[in-house]
Amino acid sequence: MGMANFNKNLFVGVGGVEAINLSHFIGAVHGMERMMGRADNPLRRILNYASEHFLQTKLPLWYILTVMGTNASTGDMEIKGFYIGNDIQCYLTACELSLKVNFTMLNKPLGKVVVHLDEDEFHSTW
Repeated sequence: MGMANFNKNLFVGVGGVEAINLSHFIGAVHGMERMMGRADNPLRRILNYASEHFLQTKLPLWYILTVMGTNASTGDMEIKGFYIGNDIQCYLTACELSLKVNFTMLNKPLGKVVVHLDEDEFHSTW
């Protein structure tokens, strides 16, 4: 998805497992390395188009978005940003802070990455 929340929660959440799998497929085809941590990507554009043409003109939707991050002193998670809005700008502003708070950007791609998925959190793979 790139960055979580906003209209994804409506379309993918309501769409169920088929929408989840399709969103993962689109991400995989585009390339996860070009998608993760980016507010603008092909899947997000599809969701934004659907939102603009099918939701915003018919429903009074408001989004409440939080950006969570680690407190440097305590190590505890805390709210770093709180955004309320009914358009894409609310989402983009939250994404901008999230990118600063939650991502470490590298100057060049990594050759190989090994990831451990906690079995208590990730029960299955798609």
